Amino acid sequence: MNKQTDNRLMEWTINKAQTEFKDDVRLMLEHNTYTLPEDVNVRYMNGFIVNSDKFIGLARTFIINGIGYDYWQRKWENYEDLAEARGYYTTSLIDSEIVYYKDEEDKQHFLYLQAKLRANLADPKYMYERGLEWLDKVMDLYKTLMFEEILCNVRKGAGFIIDYLSVAVACVNQRYFKRGIVAQTDILSEMETVPENFIELYKQIAGSKNVDELKNLCHEIIALTRSFFKAQNKWASTKPHQPDYKYLASWYQECSYYFRRLYYYCDNNMPEMAFHQSFNLQSDLDYLMTDYNISDLDLLSFFDTGNLEAHKAHSKIVEQKIVSEIEENGVKIEEYSTVEEFVEKNS
Repeated sequence: MNKQTDNRLMEWTINKAQTEFKDDVRLMLEHNTYTLPEDVNVRYMNGFIVNSDKFIGLARTFIINGIGYDYWQRKWENYEDLAEARGYYTTSLIDSEIVYYKDEEDKQHFLYLQAKLRANLADPKYMYERGLEWLDKVMDLYKTLMFEEILCNVRKGAGFIIDYLSVAVACVNQRYFKRGIVAQTDILSEMETVPENFIELYKQIAGSKNVDELKNLCHEIIALTRSFFKAQNKWASTKPHQPDYKYLASWYQECSYYFRRLYYYCDNNMPEMAFHQSFNLQSDLDYLMTDYNISDLDLLSFFDTGNLEAHKAHSKIVEQKIVSEIEENGVKIEEYSTVEEFVEKNS
């Protein structure tokens, strides 16, 4: 038998807004998707909007008959951010009902924000990009997790990782979790595109009690989701890239000195400096391999502190590949034998 709906708390709250806080409260909302089934008969205000930074007396927490209530004061900016599909509590905008508003303009502004959120959810490219933002947050969480050793802290971090990854996957599906973490895996299983084994790994992480296992499982589910996002990217540019070899020549004219330094460190048996110069240079070489389609500019895979002579020889091969790429594409490297030659040709 269903309990009779109890409106007393809602009526008390609306009366307070209309009397004691009539100059402050612009809008009051009812949102109950997180409410337990046994408590849904009690109607209450979940959040309200004011145009001020000051907290008013209506913003409070209290407990009635074992149920905790949070009268959450917010500003329009909070809901405007949610309308961009960037917040965690998407449901608190899209599933809220207006129970009181000061002016028709306030009501229409809230309805506009709900409509804007629905439009954003309907845009697959936009939601894919929002999902990438959640994936970035997970990468930051994982960096911290790897340095934790206490089981409680590792479990906490792992929990946020699977939660945020689930939100990221939901974004790709243009969905959100109406009830937060409730039945999250069930809702994921209903989505059209989910990384293979994602739900299984989610459950393993929830059940694991071992620090090292948790870290390994988190690495696995993150790697899986990263691959999933790459596969789901339908918006990568298909326009042929036209490399700018004049820019490449300019890069080389500056960065040839990086190679010169590297050779010096190799010749003088300075392995740490040679390594440092190599990994810095590699970051630029990775870019060249992608943008100029130059194969095998790998300086680091075979780096050996005990054989810097071989590393120097390999690095010279890499440097020559770049020079050849420039010259074969009709660009002349601006190079002079002496300062006198430079001055003479540039006067």
